[in-house]
Amino acid sequence: MTELVKNQIGNKVEYAQTLSRSNLLPKHFQNNPANLLYAIEFAEALDMKPIHAITSVHVINGRPSASADLIGTLVRRAGHKLRVTGDDTFAEAVLVRKDDPDFAFKSRWDLVKAKQAGLNTPTWKSYPGAMLKARAITEVCRNGAPDALHGIQYSSEELESFGQPEAAESAVNVLADPVEEDHGVIVVEIPEPKNWAGIVTACNAEELRNIWQANPEARELVEAEVARRKEEE
Repeated sequence: MTELVKNQIGNKVEYAQTLSRSNLLPKHFQNNPANLLYAIEFAEALDMKPIHAITSVHVINGRPSASADLIGTLVRRAGHKLRVTGDDTFAEAVLVRKDDPDFAFKSRWDLVKAKQAGLNTPTWKSYPGAMLKARAITEVCRNGAPDALHGIQYSSEELESFGQPEAAESAVNVLADPVEEDHGVIVVEIPEPKNWAGIVTACNAEELRNIWQANPEARELVEAEVARRKEEE
């Protein structure tokens, strides 16, 4: 390890230790420089300022999530075209990859689809247009440009609606309580979700296969979702 690398790491550690003392941070970062250091490293991977990762990216079971707007920004920054239309009753997102301009990935969400997915949290009731837009953006970006998401699997809006009664400043705080600490890194466990309809609708093809194999109680929903997507192709 060169002196330059040592200095860079030392500066990051010092920065994380100092910033962690702020009571303006999300609670899971306060007095937790290890989690802040993770966020700083992830920000570098996304080529964004650390504060944006600290406020916009949450990590659940080792998987980062981000707002739908940030997901859209990452996809557009990668050079892909993303167009979103809609109102309080529907949202449609269309993505055209820069390396395949003749094909368009599409995702459409409306109130009927949201109801079928069991999405009836207070946030959905208060802001249906915004939530429909978030679902459409995340779904089309995950299907059409996963390479631009740097490992992001879900949007914060999706995590909020997976059977959770309310939105919160941190997806970690919504989904689970810390159950173990290892060298300052919080490990969380998420209880088995009950809203399979909502989860299945938000998954990509690989995740659907995993759910079908590991969760017999969800197989009918997975098979129905796969059939629906084939009809739309």
